[in-house]
Amino acid sequence: MYNQFMNIDNWHQRYLEQAIWTNEVRQSLFQAGQVAKHHRILDVGCGTGVILKSLFTKGFINLFGVDIDRKSLKKARQNLPTLSLIHADANQMPFNPTTFDVVYCHYLLLWVKDPQRVLNQMTTLLRRGGKLMVFAEPDYLSPQKLSTDMKNLQHLQAKSLTYQDADPQIGRKIKTLMKNTGLKNIFVDQIKVQKQSSKINSTEIEMLAYDLNFLINSNETRKYQQQYQKAYVKNEHYNVSTFYGIGFKE
Repeated sequence: MYNQFMNIDNWHQRYLEQAIWTNEVRQSLFQAGQVAKHHRILDVGCGTGVILKSLFTKGFINLFGVDIDRKSLKKARQNLPTLSLIHADANQMPFNPTTFDVVYCHYLLLWVKDPQRVLNQMTTLLRRGGKLMVFAEPDYLSPQKLSTDMKNLQHLQAKSLTYQDADPQIGRKIKTLMKNTGLKNIFVDQIKVQKQSSKINSTEIEMLAYDLNFLINSNETRKYQQQYQKAYVKNEHYNVSTFYGIGFKE
C-alpha cells in the first residue's frame, strides 16, 4: 500500500514542495534569530536533506542532521555527502548538551509520540542564547466553511493520520509545547495561506491517496481525489492551517 503511492523519490518531491511553502517563514526566523553562517545548526528529522541543502547553498557551513528513516538518510547523503547526517531517534540524539546555536524541525512533531520530550531534548542541545525553531506543524481540523464532501474528506484524512500514530492537530499545540520547554521570548504564528495556482501540485493528490488508503479502498480513494481536485479548482477545498514558532534559550 505504501509504495503504490509514495516511494522515496515521491517523498523527496513532497519535501521540496513543502520547503517552497515555508521558505519565507524560515528566512524570517533566521533573521529574527540573527543566525550567522558559522553557527552550528541541527536539523531534527532532516528527511532527504531538502532544508539542509537550502542552507548549504546559502553558505552555512556547520550543518548537522538526524533522521530515524534510513532510506531518507541515504537520499540526503547522496545530495549532501560532506555533511554529518546521523541515523538517530529524535528522542535520543547522540550529541552533548549545549552543542548547537540553532536546532530546528520541519513537519516533524506531528509524527512523534511525545512531542514535548522531543522539544525538551532539542532545547537541551542549545547553547545559551541558542534558538529553537519550529518551521511548520499542521492542524488538519481547523474550523472552516466547507461543503459536506470536503468536511467529510477533511475528517477522514485527519482520522487516517491518527491511525498512522500522527497528531493531526499538533499545530494548535505548538505554543504550549514550546512554553513547557522553558524557552523565553517565544513567538508562534500561523503561516498565511498563499495564493494558489490553478493546478494542484502532484504530490498533494498523491499524499491524499497515501493517507486515505490506510482506511478505504482504492475506488473510494479515487472518488475523493476527484472531489478534492474539483473543489481545488473552485477554491472550495479545505486548507490545512500550519503553524511556526521560535524560542530563545537563556
